[in-house]
Amino acid sequence: MDRVAADGQVESPLPAGGRVVTGQRARGVVSLNLRTLAREGRTTVTIGRRELLAALGAAAAAWPLAARAQQAKKIPRIGVLWPNPPTTFDFMRQGLNDFGYVEGQNIVFEFRWAEGKLDQLPELAAELVRLRVDVIVTLAPQATLAAKQATQTIPIVFVAMGDPIASGVVPSLARPGANLTGTTRMLPEMSAKHVELLKEAVPSLAKLAVLWNPTNSSHQPALRAVHATARSLSLQFQPLEVRAAAELDGTFDIIVRERADGVLFIADPVFFIQLKRMADLVRSNRLPAIANFIEFPKLGGLMGYAPSIPDEFRHAASHIDKILKGAKPADLPVEQPTKFQLVINLKTATALGLEVPPTLLARADEVIE
Repeated sequence: MDRVAADGQVESPLPAGGRVVTGQRARGVVSLNLRTLAREGRTTVTIGRRELLAALGAAAAAWPLAARAQQAKKIPRIGVLWPNPPTTFDFMRQGLNDFGYVEGQNIVFEFRWAEGKLDQLPELAAELVRLRVDVIVTLAPQATLAAKQATQTIPIVFVAMGDPIASGVVPSLARPGANLTGTTRMLPEMSAKHVELLKEAVPSLAKLAVLWNPTNSSHQPALRAVHATARSLSLQFQPLEVRAAAELDGTFDIIVRERADGVLFIADPVFFIQLKRMADLVRSNRLPAIANFIEFPKLGGLMGYAPSIPDEFRHAASHIDKILKGAKPADLPVEQPTKFQLVINLKTATALGLEVPPTLLARADEVIE
């Protein structure tokens, strides 16, 4: 408790038994080191009344600023872990914009691209964990599994996962559990649909070559679905393993040598990164082909059938929004696609000598002529 001394000075007790005294004798003193005073055995220090009032006023003015700084909301940081820097990330930005998030204002991205080198994904995931991002967004099973191995606490939202259950990412779509949720492309169902569409576009199709990556955990169930559908359509089935881009030329040599008359490649980062090359290979070998990427026919392939990319990212953005507002990934069901896009390159069909049935053309979202 402060008191007024007989000489008019204001005295305040020091924590270690000393006291602060204000008065004319200490004019110009504006700060105290109480621990130093205690070590020196001093019990009294004086400070001018004017300086004391100025110091107290400055402290009072600083208190609201400090309080506001503590209460200021931290800008969420989203870690982005993808195999390569795709242009489709703009769809993620747009999806988050729809929920009121603007990059640089109330959300920040930490990008980690593998530049096509999938073996770098684990280390890139570890970097994002060290940065303590608020959410990690992944594309492709390899990226999702790398993030899952890197953290069991930071929420992970995967985008366009082929088969999250078969990949061991979640135990079920309805209740994903742990720290993961996201969107799925339903790869087995989609791959079976690809066989049906290619057969419809090419009625004479007899032998189907299927490119798949055994290192992709979503591919085994998709391959089984393709095999079952091919058998139901009386098609010969030729699965060909492709683990890296360097194997593509040799794989197409086999396709030509074995006289396959149609190609399907199951969605994988290796194929997406090499999509232009894939289109060139099927075109130069005069092979009708279909893929789970609508960009494929735009590059010269025959057909592409896939979930709507903007819709997929909108679902993922919704998950991120809910997580940032306090929801747990375990309680957010994995979203399945509801909109699909079919793109047919009629120019390629003509070059292959194909007459695409009018009923199939009528169902296409885009026909390239």
